[in-house]
Amino acid sequence: MPTPYSTHVYDEVTSTQDVARELSELGPVLVVASRQTAGRGRSGASWETAPRALAMSLRFDPFEWPSDRRTLIPLATGIAVARLFDLSLKWPNDLLLPLEGEEQVVFLPPPGGETGHSPLRGEKKVGGILAEASGREVTLGIGLNLWWPDPPPDRIGLFPEDPGPSAYAAIGSEMAEGVWTELAKGPERWSYDDYCDTCITLGRKITWGDGHSGTALAIDRFDGALIVEDANGARLNLKAGEIRHVRASPDPP
Repeated sequence: MPTPYSTHVYDEVTSTQDVARELSELGPVLVVASRQTAGRGRSGASWETAPRALAMSLRFDPFEWPSDRRTLIPLATGIAVARLFDLSLKWPNDLLLPLEGEEQVVFLPPPGGETGHSPLRGEKKVGGILAEASGREVTLGIGLNLWWPDPPPDRIGLFPEDPGPSAYAAIGSEMAEGVWTELAKGPERWSYDDYCDTCITLGRKITWGDGHSGTALAIDRFDGALIVEDANGARLNLKAGEIRHVRASPDPP
């Protein structure tokens, strides 16, 4: 099925976000790469990637999303990717692989591959989302670790076995189609309820900013803010653009 964006696949780029902006005269574009030499995360943080990974950026004009609702776009993107790979979400932009017990988690197979299992527990970060606005256009970036034989303690790859050097192109294309389908629903019909069901942040005691703590209660339907109740019982709306880190709290606030 024809897509409304042109697709550009590379082995290596500086940053798919930057390349997508450079190609903006072509109209909506999708840039997919296996490696980035200057990839970045939210707030300009560096992006650490696995030996086998993919980075993709989709640049387009989200005309169906009013400017005051576009903060929902990363969340809608998150549920589209989570649905495709059976992932969990951490507000506002982390993609997590659920690891719920020994030999219980089934990974989706890479193209032509087989399913596998992991003996690990909890949730580990497998990817992230970055949205950058420029005028009317948005450049939506997604990074996903496909295979990581020796990852840092809080990271993991999506597949237990190496999916091969060319798997990223097909996976990136499939992700983009899922994201585009979700965003086409617009700000009133995107999968808000599914996002809330998949977001592990909700219901947890969390810390943020300079030592603040509280309980995450809900996601604001209008702009995607995280609604929390702090230690004094006051309700606050945390905006993704104002908060660098939200972490599960080890102790009651």
